[in-house]
Amino acid sequence: MASRSGIGGLLINIDTEIYRHSIAHPPQFSPKLYKNFRVEPLTGALGAEVLGLNIPAQLTDESVAAELRIALHQHLVLMFRNQAISREQLRKVGQWFGDLQINQSVKKHESDDVMLVRQEADEPYNFAGNWHSDVTWDARPSGETALYAIEVPPCGGDTHFANTALAFETLPHELRQNLINLTAMHELSRSQREFALKKKADAELGSEAAMEKFAEHPVIRTHPITGRRSLFINEQFTTRFADMSEEESRPLLSSLMRHQIRPDFTCRIRWKKGTLAVWDNRSTIHYASNDYPNLRRLMMRVSTVGEVPIRPHVSNS
Repeated sequence: MASRSGIGGLLINIDTEIYRHSIAHPPQFSPKLYKNFRVEPLTGALGAEVLGLNIPAQLTDESVAAELRIALHQHLVLMFRNQAISREQLRKVGQWFGDLQINQSVKKHESDDVMLVRQEADEPYNFAGNWHSDVTWDARPSGETALYAIEVPPCGGDTHFANTALAFETLPHELRQNLINLTAMHELSRSQREFALKKKADAELGSEAAMEKFAEHPVIRTHPITGRRSLFINEQFTTRFADMSEEESRPLLSSLMRHQIRPDFTCRIRWKKGTLAVWDNRSTIHYASNDYPNLRRLMMRVSTVGEVPIRPHVSNS
């Protein structure tokens, strides 16, 4: 039976009864040619491996940075293998894309803007157990994130990504029209309470301080560079629609969150030591598998400060 949810008195079928393939993300099938490297798409939905690039040797080459910015806007997730990157070099990679962000909810072990994402062998929980986009509880959520693998299990711990622009574009027309007018609350508090229990050594904020970290964002946002519209909700931080209770919001939010992680919209990265991934938080959400019991996983991360999310013009829908 298809799931149905209503907005403003309009009853809309979100899930399709008959399976059909998703619309394509065109850059995956016709990738650009670049001077400094080549790209190999990962799936039809998003993601590309960057080949022929030694990042530490080309950190000061602005032509490389410019081409990588274009490639990221095209493919949303970029993966680089066999890179030997230090903390300072990772900071430089992040600065290719913007000013570095300080995540106030997590303790820093390297510097204020470099975060360790770690799971020790005796820890049952990983860093974030839900699909999310980084720091959406802030008025200016993360723009880009760069994550580098220092130590990883022989298998497991893959990071999955979903293309939330494709998710928006495959919704029924009437629903897209209605969602453009909606705003959602993104709150740190509930997530931080859970994080403080599971990752005591890494939680920086207590529950009271976390209560002050929240933001309202449009449910549909427009990408500032590509102009593409995407769903901007996630199960880690989005709690409800503005002017609605959590109970009232739950049916539609749950349906939308299920929809945006359909396998058709996803890619995944299998980590190896020396792998770097960079992704655009504006048009993706991500999730790390917690399937490597009694093994250690250590990553290093930087993010950039994004812009205040922009609502699309209704006339363009």
